[in-house]
Amino acid sequence: MMTENGPQIPTGPRRVVHLHSQAVIAGAPVAYVSMLAAVVAGLSLIPFSIVLGTGGGTFPLSEALFALVGIILGPGAGAVTVLVGRLIGIGLAPYTAGSGVLSACCAVIGPVAAGTMCQSGSRWVAPWAICILCYAAYIGRALTLDVTTHLALITTAANWLALLLWVSPLRGLAVRWLRSPIGPRMIIGLALITYIATNAVNIVTATVEYYRIGWPVQIWFVLAPLIPLERLGLTLVGTVIGVGVLRGLRQVNLVKAENAGY
Repeated sequence: MMTENGPQIPTGPRRVVHLHSQAVIAGAPVAYVSMLAAVVAGLSLIPFSIVLGTGGGTFPLSEALFALVGIILGPGAGAVTVLVGRLIGIGLAPYTAGSGVLSACCAVIGPVAAGTMCQSGSRWVAPWAICILCYAAYIGRALTLDVTTHLALITTAANWLALLLWVSPLRGLAVRWLRSPIGPRMIIGLALITYIATNAVNIVTATVEYYRIGWPVQIWFVLAPLIPLERLGLTLVGTVIGVGVLRGLRQVNLVKAENAGY
């Protein structure tokens, strides 16, 4: 403060301002949840790939952002955001949901997987265990029908690789890289988390679809090269968009959600 005698140094104690009236969902401002739910709903209108073996249909481009939502908002708020966004998207574009409302419920595992990976401790174990059980049920069901072990492992190679990465030391390394300055390490960290999360969604969704409808062994041969391409494509889209979004969030210095992972 300037006075006639020059600058005056404040002598009182520094005041700390706390916000108590902000509406939050699982530690994330409602405004953030609403905005990202709208983005998920909007991208749900854009089909990404055809779903084989379920009578037609597609899954949406919004699946590429499920991991990013979990990173920005945390697992709880991220799950609510994706669930609301996908339900709206299913209403607007039902062709992107082979199992209807079940597709939205399966999508929740994406932000939960990414969000818990960025949390301290072993919170990631529960969603990983859910995916392990789903994968075992999926493969177990296939082996009782007309699918061989060799074909099942080849077709789901992208899935079990993601499960191994999830439980490996690369998980912690990816989180540390994610929080580093924008650069190659940050991009790789985001890509690893996105790859794991998109495969988590695929595992849970495929399990539900296979028990609900099932598909013949011929479809497994077609899926063998298709699934890795789909998962890598979603990872690429999610990483490109995510790098830009995280760069912007760091530059504008917005208030982070309580459980944000970046």
